[in-house]
Amino acid sequence: MNNTLSSGIIEAPRPLVLPKILMVCALLLLAILQSTVIDRIGIFNIEPDLLLIAVVIVALSSSWKWALFFGFTAGFCKDIFGSSAFGIYTLILSTLGFLCFELSKSLMIETRLRLLITVSLAVAFEYLALALFLASSGDPVPFGIFLRSVLIGSAYSAAFSPLVLKLFQLIGK
Repeated sequence: MNNTLSSGIIEAPRPLVLPKILMVCALLLLAILQSTVIDRIGIFNIEPDLLLIAVVIVALSSSWKWALFFGFTAGFCKDIFGSSAFGIYTLILSTLGFLCFELSKSLMIETRLRLLITVSLAVAFEYLALALFLASSGDPVPFGIFLRSVLIGSAYSAAFSPLVLKLFQLIGK
């Protein structure tokens, strides 16, 4: 491809701002889907976490600053649309964004299996953090319910992760 204009001046490359804006728009779309459509297809009141999947996808393929910002934004959206204590998901998803970025440096698997494993671990971390928060506030989660949430939530979110990945691949084009 020729990068020169007719005058011989080299074109500036397309800035990376547009895909990032589109990613944030996709995040808002996922937040709306999460709070409306996905709430209706839960199993045992457990839904796939589209925002967490988006954070994992972005964190595995971007810088730590963008992963942290994207996790913060996803958590903020989840706190706004959710009914739990405000700020808990902002903290959890920001932390997950950074941890998934760090994990991406040590994982050498470049397949969808990497995404499925990372999403499953991230969901387990999210439920563990929520269980610890609830226990510290005097409302502990029974172990059976916690285990059911981790197992079903991990599998359900991992099953939805290829769809969210496809959305972000379309944005990247």
